Amino acid sequence: MLWLWAGAAGADVVVFTSTAEDVEVGWDARTVSLRGNAELYGVSEQDPERWVRITADLIEGNLATGRFEALGGVLMFTERATMGGEALVFNANTSEFQLRRGGLAVALDDKAAEPVYGFAYGRELYSQRVGERRDQVVHLVGARFTTCERVDPHFALEAGEMVLDTSTRRLQVRDAAVRLYGVRVPLLPYFWTYVGGGPGGSELIPQASYTSRDGLALSWGLPIAIPQR
Repeated sequence: MLWLWAGAAGADVVVFTSTAEDVEVGWDARTVSLRGNAELYGVSEQDPERWVRITADLIEGNLATGRFEALGGVLMFTERATMGGEALVFNANTSEFQLRRGGLAVALDDKAAEPVYGFAYGRELYSQRVGERRDQVVHLVGARFTTCERVDPHFALEAGEMVLDTSTRRLQVRDAAVRLYGVRVPLLPYFWTYVGGGPGGSELIPQASYTSRDGLALSWGLPIAIPQR
């Protein structure tokens, strides 16, 4: 096990522990390379509740800049979500990340006896830190969202882009469609809702029903803002 410290001037100091089958450290350049069952765990000294654990076939990083790259079977765990994908770029100073061909799982109702999880996938997932806020805005490009745990889900909400504010849990959806048992049903070009409850918003996935008389029917509610005049 190797102990490492990362943090640029004026940024949070993150203490890392790492394990791997092959470890290379460049002490002068402050670089590290982990190969084979690589694992990197980091926690912020300023905010111990903010932590991250990354596992992959290969992890390389620069301790001076706090930038790490991971390849092959990437998994990233944080205090709020679990993510996975082909390749990851992670900034330890800002907690921002870029994940290629990945997905994430979040608890939609963590207060229930059996929590309901949502699964989101995208060609690209990336986050942006807003000012000095700890929370971030997460973008999913070429996205799909479902609560079905199947690899090929029976139902999913597809979108050109989804934007989630992790502070308010407000989700914006653009160019959306619902896919039910292989049938694609176009929706509005733009709408918003809240993940895991919130003040207003719409149902994330329309409720589907089927009768011999009416066939397939979608029941869905959207908020409408009407000016006072």
